[in-house]
Amino acid sequence: MKKKNALWLVITIAFVFTLVSCGDDSTNNDGTETGSGDWLPMNLGCSWTFKGKYTDSFNNVTTITQKYEIVGDTTTGDGLNYKELDLNQTYNVKGLSVDTTWTTYKRQYLYKDSQFYSSGVQMVGGLECTKVLKLPVTVGDKWQPDDSDSLSMAETLALESVTCDSIGKTFSSCAKVLNYRVNEGDTTYVKKYLWFSQGNGIVKMSVESGTTKFDLDLIGYTIK
Repeated sequence: MKKKNALWLVITIAFVFTLVSCGDDSTNNDGTETGSGDWLPMNLGCSWTFKGKYTDSFNNVTTITQKYEIVGDTTTGDGLNYKELDLNQTYNVKGLSVDTTWTTYKRQYLYKDSQFYSSGVQMVGGLECTKVLKLPVTVGDKWQPDDSDSLSMAETLALESVTCDSIGKTFSSCAKVLNYRVNEGDTTYVKKYLWFSQGNGIVKMSVESGTTKFDLDLIGYTIK
């Protein structure tokens, strides 16, 4: 299970995006986005930028900026067509004795079938996919994100509005999805919350891992 734990640690920070072509949305006079169509726009050039920060037990403050961008597509050995999603992350750590900035890069592979949106990462044995949203979106639906990992579970919790102060928008009727896992050898849950907006993609993310809790807020996005 060590590989699974390592993968979940990556996804806890990197998170997951999934695919589908662009949908339509409209903006009301009060700035509320009433989306329609597909839950995750996946045309070439679509992008989303998030920012968040958290403080660890040593009082080091880490600021994370993530930019996801759809860059192409590929056909895998099983004949399925996957979208390619580039993820660039910048970490800035400031603390009593630390002042460090570094950037990481990762490519993910995204797929949609009649039941799920899935996100894959390249492992030694090929793509490992996680089911991140069940279709059709229905409050109360539960599923196992990884068929080979019985410790992981997911659930669509609610449809609710999300306000993104940085861009001055509120997205209505977002699907709030909880994805959680019990760490191997203990009962600590790694919890990830994703808010999906139709026609706009993921508009907010939140992580709870042990004593660490932080939000990643949408600060900019482009829909093609």
